Amino acid sequence: MAMRRVRRALPLRTRAWIERKAVRLLTYAAARAPWVWRWRLPSAFMRGTFDPMASSWNRTIGRHGGSWEAPLQAGLRELPHEPRRVLDLGTGTGLGGVTVARRFPDAKVVGADVSPAMVAEAQQEHRELANVRFVVADGRRLPFEDGAFDLVTCLNMPLFFAELERVTAPGGCVLVCFSLAERTPIYLPTAEVERRLKGHGFGEVRSSSAGQGVWTLGVRTGEGQHREHGEITGG
Repeated sequence: MAMRRVRRALPLRTRAWIERKAVRLLTYAAARAPWVWRWRLPSAFMRGTFDPMASSWNRTIGRHGGSWEAPLQAGLRELPHEPRRVLDLGTGTGLGGVTVARRFPDAKVVGADVSPAMVAEAQQEHRELANVRFVVADGRRLPFEDGAFDLVTCLNMPLFFAELERVTAPGGCVLVCFSLAERTPIYLPTAEVERRLKGHGFGEVRSSSAGQGVWTLGVRTGEGQHREHGEITGG
């Protein structure tokens, strides 16, 4: 509550500038010092930043046209196999999860976000899609079992590499995308994304650009083990 009052007292431009800087610093911390996120403040700050944007988020990203999801679309074309169980982290109002669900209609897709307001918007907006559901979840400690997914997508999302490794099945993939490359408020340099994925069990890693953004695809070391009929537990 105190943080909310402080935010409201600030001029709009000042508040936006502070939020952009803080979000970038928290993105760095997720990758480089994830212990910082053990405190409640980082997750609370992210919720407080994105909850008020939920009702207007689709209009905000709509100003970028198709370029917002161009890196995601490009990376999905490079997948070595069609996924059956997909987690879209930082799903917001569901753009990433819906993109994957429509591209792979036989897949079971879970869209997860730390912002309850964003998730509520996603649930309301995409009720017609039977193969995707949306849940509130914190990327630093996901409520899913080990190896639960054969694809994890992260579109403009702070990256907790140990959790990405844990929930990705052997032979599965992680696809990291930043819509506006280094101009994305939530951003980690491509070379660092590649290095950290390799350090967390993703032996095959490659990157490229698409639209105004960049993507990195990592394939987890190990034989592909797809649960043909298994349910995704958790969330």
